[in-house]
Amino acid sequence: MTIYFLANGDSFSTVATYFGVEKSTACKAILQVVTAMEMVLLRKAVYLGDYRKVMAGFEALGFPQAIGAVDGCRVRIVPPVEPGAEFTNRKPPFSMVLLGTCDHTGRFTDVLIGWPASNHYSFILRTSGTYNAMRAGVFISERPSLTIAGKQVGPLLLADVNYPLKPWLMTPFKGSVCPQQAVYNQRHSQARNVVKAAFARLKARWRCLTSSLEVAQTNANSFLAACVILHNIVESDGEVLTSGPRGPKCFTVNPANFLPEDVETQEGKDIRQAFMAFFCAQNQ
Repeated sequence: MTIYFLANGDSFSTVATYFGVEKSTACKAILQVVTAMEMVLLRKAVYLGDYRKVMAGFEALGFPQAIGAVDGCRVRIVPPVEPGAEFTNRKPPFSMVLLGTCDHTGRFTDVLIGWPASNHYSFILRTSGTYNAMRAGVFISERPSLTIAGKQVGPLLLADVNYPLKPWLMTPFKGSVCPQQAVYNQRHSQARNVVKAAFARLKARWRCLTSSLEVAQTNANSFLAACVILHNIVESDGEVLTSGPRGPKCFTVNPANFLPEDVETQEGKDIRQAFMAFFCAQNQ
């Protein structure tokens, strides 16, 4: 019943009729399954894995040193009983955000679930452990680096223009671009397309994400988590459940070691310029 509900996005009444049970039975059973999946399987199915393979995969896509690509989607929910202005967005009316980072294969390595749609994706990303670990340089303990056009570049994420440019978060050039910047943007887009394709497959397989979830806001997180878990199981042919960690990864981050925002932005610009020169030299 749970797989049917997630895959088709039908109502609980339809699922109950299809399986020959009462609606209350279907609701209770499906909620129990997705809650158990979130509690038991989320950290077993959603994790980075071997960073060397991930970075090699992104390099094969044309962007070295990338450790992941970031994107998000909004999922409609039923209007909350209490005032839910924070879940109101210009499209759709009531929704929450699913923000994900995926590897070069389209498997999710980190997700942030349940933020109201009134929050910007970049704000939500800033609240994640991945963001702060990348900012502190401890996301990968080995801290692998590569010299790109004279700049030392560590592991980085790829995001669109709506995110802040950082030394570890590469975004495209905005507006009218010169030929050299266009080369960089093309490489960036080619590598970042893996996360856009991952979300497309996620929503194509689990149609409940494209309709209004007929569940209470407090339970919606479990349904979104279940879809992400099943996505990773399918994408990896079940490998994530046999080789993944058994607990969340913890990072020791000291905010006192963070660079000032303006310094980070300038360093991000310098690294992006280095990548632009590097890609243009490769095209010659």
